[in-house]
Amino acid sequence: MRPANDKEKRHHRTAQGRLRRMRYERIVTGFDKRPAIMLGLALAVGMAAVYSLSPLHSDLQEGVIAPRNVYSPRDDTWQDEEATEEAREQAAQGVTKIYVGQRSEAYQEMSKRLSGIMAAAEMTAEDLRLSREERVSDRTTEDESAEDDGEGPTDPIIQAGWDTLDPIARPPLDAFGFVVGMATEDRAAFREACQRALSRVNEEREVRDDEMDAARVHARERIGYWADVRALGIPNVAGVRNALVQVCEACIVPNSIYDHVATQAERDRVSAEVKPIMKSVKRGELIVAQGTVVDAEDIRQLRALGMVASERTDWVARLLDFGMAIFALILTLLLIHHFEPESLAKTRRLAALALLIAVPTIAFNVLLNQDNLPYAGYALTQFAVLAATLLLGHFSAACLQGILLVCFMLVSGPHSLHGMWAVLAGGVAGMLAKRYLTYRLTQVTLIGLASSVFAFVAIGFVDLYLERRAGLSGETFSAADLAARARWALLAGLTGIFCGHLAARMLEYSLETVTDMRLLELSDPSHPLLESLLAKAPGTYHGSLIVSSIAGNAAKDIGRKYEALLVRVGALYHDIGKMHRPHLFVENQAGRANPHDTMSPTLSARSIIEHVQAGVDLAEEHRLPRPIVDCIREHHGTTLVAYFYHRAQELGHDRDDESGFRYPGPKPRSVATGVLMLADAVEAAVRSLQDTTRNAIVSQIHRIIEGKIADGQLDECPMTMREIKAVEASLTKSLLGIYHSRIEYPDANEPTNARTPRPRAEAASDEGTAPSP
Repeated sequence: MRPANDKEKRHHRTAQGRLRRMRYERIVTGFDKRPAIMLGLALAVGMAAVYSLSPLHSDLQEGVIAPRNVYSPRDDTWQDEEATEEAREQAAQGVTKIYVGQRSEAYQEMSKRLSGIMAAAEMTAEDLRLSREERVSDRTTEDESAEDDGEGPTDPIIQAGWDTLDPIARPPLDAFGFVVGMATEDRAAFREACQRALSRVNEEREVRDDEMDAARVHARERIGYWADVRALGIPNVAGVRNALVQVCEACIVPNSIYDHVATQAERDRVSAEVKPIMKSVKRGELIVAQGTVVDAEDIRQLRALGMVASERTDWVARLLDFGMAIFALILTLLLIHHFEPESLAKTRRLAALALLIAVPTIAFNVLLNQDNLPYAGYALTQFAVLAATLLLGHFSAACLQGILLVCFMLVSGPHSLHGMWAVLAGGVAGMLAKRYLTYRLTQVTLIGLASSVFAFVAIGFVDLYLERRAGLSGETFSAADLAARARWALLAGLTGIFCGHLAARMLEYSLETVTDMRLLELSDPSHPLLESLLAKAPGTYHGSLIVSSIAGNAAKDIGRKYEALLVRVGALYHDIGKMHRPHLFVENQAGRANPHDTMSPTLSARSIIEHVQAGVDLAEEHRLPRPIVDCIREHHGTTLVAYFYHRAQELGHDRDDESGFRYPGPKPRSVATGVLMLADAVEAAVRSLQDTTRNAIVSQIHRIIEGKIADGQLDECPMTMREIKAVEASLTKSLLGIYHSRIEYPDANEPTNARTPRPRAEAASDEGTAPSP
């Protein structure tokens, strides 16, 4: 049907818009945002790690004019690779070559060469003699005389004998011919002279295999000298001298061999001993002046500081940084999922965890080039870990510190001992601060000051260590420097504590969690709800105090020390709904008439059950934390109000219809609410006993707990049977100390012999009244 007028049209459009909004809200509400949060966190952490590799002055190149002054963003020291390599090359070149002496082998080789030359000369002389005899028999004397005049070193026979020698060990042809022409006796004397000359050369002179030319020149000079002074036993005749020198020169071999392997090893050793040449700059030091030409040295300094890009983009390093950040994040989430799954189960808690990881990681990048980076890292980590400890738990906080440590190292570089120590110290300070933190501003300030002292000592210790390791003499620990460090430490400690404190206060309500600080505040008896409970329902108030005590002890006894405070405070508020109609509950009647005597069982049960919802409404009105509201809502689960149910049966009520006599639930879904349910139930049951003997109390507690288990009230509670048994033992111990049998003292006027003490049971509830639910 179409709208008839403008008013109906507007109403129709409004209804359609409302319908669209409802559809959108259903879609958004039904959409699981956790994968999107994890993906966004992974991208933020990975990109932050990669961004640290990006240069700050990518427009500066060698040969261009600097458009601005460029200053060092921090104190830094790096190794000058080129200068170090040059110094190492010079040191290696200064190493002398290493030679291995082989004089004995060299003398044997020289003797072998000399023997070869002399043997060839003997054979050639014999061939020449035979050839001459043949010519004498075939020719006349005149022809022979003509032939004899034509004989010389170039005779074909001499040439043939010379050719038989090894080319690398033969003298010149004329010297060989001269030796051939000697008489046999002279040739023998010549050989002995050569042998003596070679022996003396081998003994006196180191002949290196890579300096043979110089060795031959020296040998020629020495042998010539020895021949001139007749030290070799031959006549000082020009022809003999020259032949001796040339034959010996052909026989010389090296007696010292170059050892390339040993020399290179020595050069490598000497090169390795050269210390790296380090260069350093101070924060604010001018590196490139505006208007000057950027040279290679400027580029090297800027590259060492990470202010310009490397010669090539190292995509492998970027991918490795990204991969390590993602791997660390995945490992962190897996650990939290295994040990504290509730931190990831809810979207808001996961979002808080992602925020506490992403914000410090991004801030690391922003503050990377500041000289106060260690103190900034301390403050950021302390803030994040403190907030995580308060909001998410100790294990999640420890995992958070681990991922922040990885991110800081990826951002600041693998050699940042300052950064690693600052993150560790900040995380420890954050976890320790949680134990003593309250909402009192004075207490928060004192903890911040203590954290500042811890930061000053911890980071100063690293400074001192690095200074001593570098061999400095205390230059960095001047009075002005200490004052600056103290200021940064004070700022870091106070900032970390206050930011963590404020973050916890702002986020705990939206995260539906509660911090120890908030619990301590709620445990104050001056809280408006507790004051109202004491004024309107004093019996309920004092019963809540007892339940708070025994439930907290039970939580501690099963090892749930972090839930113990929550159980104690939750027990204080679990029955605040009874303030709505306090006179309906037996502990508040104080001898007055019981209203349930005139009410139907159904109405009585409904009025008793309503105190749970009334308590939830009061808690939400006063903005109590969600875990406290859960304690109020779940402490009865779906328990049957048995007293009025049985009265209704006596009046003819259908036995199968329990709907009007059961609490609406839900059943306990946490350890805290499970312990509270058991403590509240057994305390009420024991208080109603007339017989408070030990056996009666133990039997009653066991019966109540077994009844809760049989009724399925603990089916959704993560407690194990072992823990339930431990809770039973703890509650039994506590209640035996409270509701024990006492001695009734006789009247003072009664005779002494009439004083017969007898046990008396102090009943917790009057007979005929409705038991406290």
